[in-house]
Amino acid sequence: MSGYSNYGGSMGGAGGGGSYGRGGNKEVFDGKQLRRAVQRRTVDYNSSAMRWFLDRTWKNEVGEASMPQPVYEASLDLVPPAAPIMKANPVTSVCTKFVHSSVNKPRCPINACRWTPEGKRLITGASTGEFTLWNGLTFNFETILQAHDSAVRSMIWSHNEYWMVTGDHQGLIKYWQSNMNNLKAFQAHEESIR
Repeated sequence: MSGYSNYGGSMGGAGGGGSYGRGGNKEVFDGKQLRRAVQRRTVDYNSSAMRWFLDRTWKNEVGEASMPQPVYEASLDLVPPAAPIMKANPVTSVCTKFVHSSVNKPRCPINACRWTPEGKRLITGASTGEFTLWNGLTFNFETILQAHDSAVRSMIWSHNEYWMVTGDHQGLIKYWQSNMNNLKAFQAHEESIR
């Protein structure tokens, strides 16, 4: 299945010839200490998007769509949730095998999260006022940005997907470009914006 690919080298077998296999004892320095390298699976969602693009000319109605069966071979028929045929039964496009949880460096509650307009990254707003930009393919964080002085409570993209608006616990609203440049900030309320 092309749903994921090996990332970071060949896998070693019982003989241990690979970089992350039994015989390969690869360690990396992460800035604080020497750790054993962890291989991450990369989820490639492009196959489901391409399946939808190929089939959407003749499978665009709810009655014309075939429901995927719970077998390995049916994973090729998964389509993204944005497909119109999934509006009637969106659970058929969920693949729970690739559900993943990640932990931010400063452990704190996450109050808001949004996918970027292109759908490859996830932005989370933390109770410390930070934005964390997560890679949606490899499930690791790319950058952390101090966005607000208090907890980020809400965030939403504009309809044209050029601007993001965020609100914090002190009532401050900020406008952001898609490259995370802060354009404008103003005090909108005296209470928290949710």
